[in-house]
Amino acid sequence: MKTIKNKKDFVKLIILPIFAVILFITISFFIFLNIFENKKRDIVEKYKVLTEINLKLNLDKDFQTLNNLLNSYAIWDDFYKALKQNNYTFFNNIWELDKEVADCDSYGIIKENGKVFLSKNFIFNKTQIESILSYLKSQVNIGDEYTFFNFFIKNEKDKKYYFVALSPLANTKGYILSYDFLYFAKKLNPKEISQITLSKVQISSKKLKNSLISYPLKDFSNTTIGYINIFFPFWLKSSFDLVMHFACFLTFVAIVFGISVIYFTAYIVFKKKEEDIKKFLKKIKTIASDQDKINDDLYNEIVKLIFYDPLTQAYNRKYFFYILKKEIEKSRRFKYPLSLIYIDLDDFKKINDTYGHRVGDEILKYFSNLILKNIRKADIFARLGGEEFAILLPEMKVEEAKKVAERLLALIKATPYEGIKLSASIGITQLRDDDTLETFLDRADKAMYFAKNSGKGRIKVLL
Repeated sequence: MKTIKNKKDFVKLIILPIFAVILFITISFFIFLNIFENKKRDIVEKYKVLTEINLKLNLDKDFQTLNNLLNSYAIWDDFYKALKQNNYTFFNNIWELDKEVADCDSYGIIKENGKVFLSKNFIFNKTQIESILSYLKSQVNIGDEYTFFNFFIKNEKDKKYYFVALSPLANTKGYILSYDFLYFAKKLNPKEISQITLSKVQISSKKLKNSLISYPLKDFSNTTIGYINIFFPFWLKSSFDLVMHFACFLTFVAIVFGISVIYFTAYIVFKKKEEDIKKFLKKIKTIASDQDKINDDLYNEIVKLIFYDPLTQAYNRKYFFYILKKEIEKSRRFKYPLSLIYIDLDDFKKINDTYGHRVGDEILKYFSNLILKNIRKADIFARLGGEEFAILLPEMKVEEAKKVAERLLALIKATPYEGIKLSASIGITQLRDDDTLETFLDRADKAMYFAKNSGKGRIKVLL
């Protein structure tokens, strides 16, 4: 063994190797620290994106629940008549058995003069009602197609924030009758949002400094009235701290024992660092894969919201009008016939009154599924509102359309839902050279009403 004869040998054999080890471990630690911080920032950014998408999807689902209630009540001739007749009994009877209405934290009917007709846990003040009525009058006109508005509002009494679905009242055909409006609202619950985001959540009137995400809450005029503040999750911070403390501990151990076990310690430390980096890369790959799945799910949700009726999965009213316009243009350009079937379920209100709206909704879904299974792929089936549906039949003359209608009517009558017999009144027409979209649809509607007034469960053709 080589002996240390003087200070120069000591420096060469002990001090320099120790210094080299310490320098090497220190540089390696800072390289790791830089990689770790970059990955940490990347993970935090991905967490923010995933959390915002998840929060938006859940808020959209909550709004959709309230919108479904509006679709059940705001587009209803009898509902409007009862309001004009101040028939409180009517509203108490229809809402008493509706569990979804009971689950709402607040709901009510406001007349166009600003007076409250009926409400539960009323959340608006006088100024807000006046502003909402003014906003409605600036956005829609009497006779326009039915629409609804989704927004947030702060109740000045309990200082809580609510998400609100609101719409002016319309007739069964879907046209606005007045500026009297119906609303349903639910309270924003920080605990439920915290369970969704796996983070601490606080709802306030301003952005909080330490929050990771501040999601804006906008009222009916698109003015920000508050924020959902989501904080950095404790479990994720603990994971980062744990990894960092572990790295520091390994560095300390390497420096302390580097003098005696220099090469062995270096191997252990860097092997561990390599495993940690692989784990981080694997976690990041998993997060990226999950984000792609969420993006696909978000795209599918958006498609459903834009094109389909949420209850029956038939096309919705707006998309049907878009397709109808395109098919009319194609029919005239390529000189092929275009027929339209207009269907109204008979005595549907009686079914709702007898069995409840939940059964009524199930019948609508059952009926839609029955129709979709028995028409061509090229045919366009849509729910226009309430219990009214339409089928657009490209490249089909009215005589063939009548045969289709007869087959469908026989099928409807022959297949009751859980013992409940079903019937429908059907109107049919064919596109004329002088038709507009409105006259084409109106003629089918009139044919349906002729069928209904002739005794229901019938088919009428109007050319």
